[in-house]
Amino acid sequence: MGKRLSSLVLLIRAMLKLNPRTPECRNAFAFIHSCYGGRVVAYDLDAATETLAGLTEDEQHALIVWCLQHQEAVGGEIKPGWSGCG
Repeated sequence: MGKRLSSLVLLIRAMLKLNPRTPECRNAFAFIHSCYGGRVVAYDLDAATETLAGLTEDEQHALIVWCLQHQEAVGGEIKPGWSGCG
Protein backbone atom coordinates (compact mmCIF):
# COMPACT_ATOMS: atom_id res chain seq x y z
CA MET A 1 0.00 0.00 0.00
CA GLY A 2 1.36 3.41 -0.95
CA LYS A 3 2.03 6.26 1.42
CA ARG A 4 -0.80 8.81 1.66
CA LEU A 5 0.16 12.39 1.02
CA SER A 6 -1.03 15.15 3.36
CA SER A 7 -3.72 17.53 2.19
CA LEU A 8 -1.22 20.37 2.24
CA VAL A 9 1.16 18.50 -0.07
CA LEU A 10 -1.74 17.71 -2.41
CA LEU A 11 -2.89 21.33 -2.40
CA ILE A 12 0.62 22.57 -3.18
CA ARG A 13 0.96 20.06 -6.02
CA ALA A 14 -2.40 21.15 -7.44
CA MET A 15 -1.49 24.84 -7.31
CA LEU A 16 1.87 24.15 -8.94
CA LYS A 17 0.07 22.42 -11.80
CA LEU A 18 -2.37 25.32 -12.17
CA ASN A 19 -0.75 28.57 -13.15
CA PRO A 20 -2.34 31.17 -10.86
CA ARG A 21 -1.83 33.89 -13.45
CA THR A 22 -3.96 32.25 -16.11
CA PRO A 23 -7.65 32.59 -16.94
CA GLU A 24 -7.85 28.79 -16.77
CA CYS A 25 -7.09 28.87 -13.05
CA ARG A 26 -9.67 31.61 -12.38
CA ASN A 27 -12.23 29.67 -14.42
CA ALA A 28 -11.56 26.47 -12.45
CA PHE A 29 -12.12 28.34 -9.17
CA ALA A 30 -15.33 29.88 -10.49
CA PHE A 31 -16.49 26.35 -11.34
CA ILE A 32 -15.63 25.13 -7.81
CA HIS A 33 -17.48 28.07 -6.22
CA SER A 34 -20.55 27.44 -8.37
CA CYS A 35 -20.71 23.66 -8.10
CA TYR A 36 -19.52 23.07 -4.55
CA GLY A 37 -19.89 26.41 -2.78
CA GLY A 38 -23.40 27.33 -3.83
CA ARG A 39 -22.23 30.58 -5.41
CA VAL A 40 -23.59 31.58 -8.79
CA VAL A 41 -20.48 32.47 -10.77
CA ALA A 42 -20.02 32.55 -14.53
CA TYR A 43 -17.56 29.97 -15.85
CA ASP A 44 -16.80 27.88 -18.92
CA LEU A 45 -17.70 24.29 -17.97
CA ASP A 46 -15.64 22.60 -20.69
CA ALA A 47 -12.54 24.64 -19.89
CA ALA A 48 -12.94 24.12 -16.12
CA THR A 49 -13.31 20.35 -16.40
CA GLU A 50 -10.34 20.20 -18.78
CA THR A 51 -8.23 22.19 -16.32
CA LEU A 52 -9.23 20.04 -13.36
CA ALA A 53 -8.64 16.86 -15.38
CA GLY A 54 -4.94 17.70 -15.25
CA LEU A 55 -5.02 17.05 -11.50
CA THR A 56 -5.26 13.74 -9.68
CA GLU A 57 -8.50 13.00 -7.82
CA ASP A 58 -6.74 13.64 -4.51
CA GLU A 59 -5.36 16.99 -5.77
CA GLN A 60 -8.82 17.98 -6.98
CA HIS A 61 -10.30 17.11 -3.60
CA ALA A 62 -7.64 19.11 -1.72
CA LEU A 63 -8.22 22.10 -4.01
CA ILE A 64 -12.00 21.98 -3.59
CA VAL A 65 -11.75 21.66 0.20
CA TRP A 66 -9.29 24.58 0.41
CA CYS A 67 -11.48 26.73 -1.81
CA LEU A 68 -14.58 26.08 0.31
CA GLN A 69 -12.72 26.59 3.58
CA HIS A 70 -11.37 29.88 2.30
CA GLN A 71 -14.88 30.94 1.27
CA GLU A 72 -16.16 30.06 4.74
CA ALA A 73 -13.26 31.88 6.42
CA VAL A 74 -14.12 35.13 4.67
CA GLY A 75 -17.74 34.83 5.76
CA GLY A 76 -19.01 33.37 2.52
CA GLU A 77 -18.16 36.58 0.71
CA ILE A 78 -16.11 36.25 -2.43
CA LYS A 79 -14.82 39.63 -3.49
CA PRO A 80 -15.35 40.60 -7.13
CA GLY A 81 -12.30 39.60 -9.11
CA TRP A 82 -11.11 37.08 -6.51
CA SER A 83 -10.16 33.91 -8.28
CA GLY A 84 -8.72 31.84 -5.49
CA CYS A 85 -5.54 31.74 -7.51
CA GLY A 86 -2.53 33.75 -6.50
